[in-house]
Amino acid sequence: MVRRGVVRAGGAATGHDAAPIVRARVPRVADLSCPVAAGGPRAVSVPLPAHSANAQIDRHAWPGWRKFRVEQKIHEAPDCVSLLLVPHDGKPLATFLPGQFVTLSVRIPGEPKPLVRCYSLSDRPSNRSYRITVKRVVPPDDALPAAKGTMSNFLHDRMQVGDLVDLLSPQGTFCVDPQVPRNLALVAGGVGITPMIRILNALREQGWERSIYLFYVVRDATEYPFREHLRELARRWPTLRLFVFCTQPAPELHVGVDYRRQGRIQASHLMRVASELDLEYYLCGPTSMMSDLTSGLVGLGVSRERIHTEAFGPPARTPQLALAGAAHGGPRAGGGDLQPEGSSTGASTVRFAHSGKSAAWSDAYGSLLELAEQVVFPVESGSRAGNCGTCALAVKAGRVTHPPEIETRVEPGMCLACLAVSDGDVEIDV
Repeated sequence: MVRRGVVRAGGAATGHDAAPIVRARVPRVADLSCPVAAGGPRAVSVPLPAHSANAQIDRHAWPGWRKFRVEQKIHEAPDCVSLLLVPHDGKPLATFLPGQFVTLSVRIPGEPKPLVRCYSLSDRPSNRSYRITVKRVVPPDDALPAAKGTMSNFLHDRMQVGDLVDLLSPQGTFCVDPQVPRNLALVAGGVGITPMIRILNALREQGWERSIYLFYVVRDATEYPFREHLRELARRWPTLRLFVFCTQPAPELHVGVDYRRQGRIQASHLMRVASELDLEYYLCGPTSMMSDLTSGLVGLGVSRERIHTEAFGPPARTPQLALAGAAHGGPRAGGGDLQPEGSSTGASTVRFAHSGKSAAWSDAYGSLLELAEQVVFPVESGSRAGNCGTCALAVKAGRVTHPPEIETRVEPGMCLACLAVSDGDVEIDV
């Protein structure tokens, strides 16, 4: 029973009064609105798995935002930095499941509101600190506002030891269930290695004896995050096999010595090494890599239920915009409607109910969240990959669609704006 706060897929629900928090996977994003009696609490029911292998009692999880202090800043690679975060109030930390993430809110000078982003917990160095690892984003010139790298560059260049940030309690469903009796194939692209590090460390601590195949795709194998830690794990852990793919190897590097293979990873590469069809696959990296690998594995006979994904990275480009109706002597009624250049004036319309703004939809936007940002309407978001549920919105009229590989269940009448696209005229409650 939720009496206050926000419930997201993968999050935790707070027990009433002194009851503990049960950290179990919230299986879906639901419409939590309900009638409220005058002066009474707002309460709704959210179903949680009663006997989940990943459920655990945690009396230290917290509702809402909590202040954390940057205790240490570690440069893992030229473009990756780790931050060790400790609670500012000095109280105990919530435990978390390997593979989960935290939602970070930071006030940045010049920004009209705090920026919110999600970062995987790359480890728990001690019982009093969390560690996140952030890759610097160098955006193309046509990047969308949320893909400009404002947050990552601030954390790299201006965040200092002693500074304060706000965190939500750990959440997420990208977790290995140690009770599943199968070997594992872990695939990481770039900074997608961060949840894998914690997963590997936890399995090592638990004495995992089954096989683990780790495929890691990097741009330059000269220096990449956690290189020495991974090599040491592979040396000391007989059941772990490490395969590094390098897309742009330096001339002085040697295939078979510094990395296993040049180029991008494909499903066929995985199957040549780990040909067991009953493996559990965990994929984390850019959306395009996740999509290609998932479809490729399914095509080779792997059950979709055994493929778990977590996409990293915001949208990359900005559609070219023009005022709707400008070619006909002026904008439409309302004066603020936008559409991509070259799109048809008969395109479907997306209307944002509370703002009164609307825009012509085009597939060039990629998602309703990207469209909203182009109409200069701030919609809060986090992972921007369907993982956190921060951008869950009600659909008042019309229809939207989500990609078929989405793992978070979305209730009828709701959408995840970061993934949803318009299916005809639609009105969104924002």
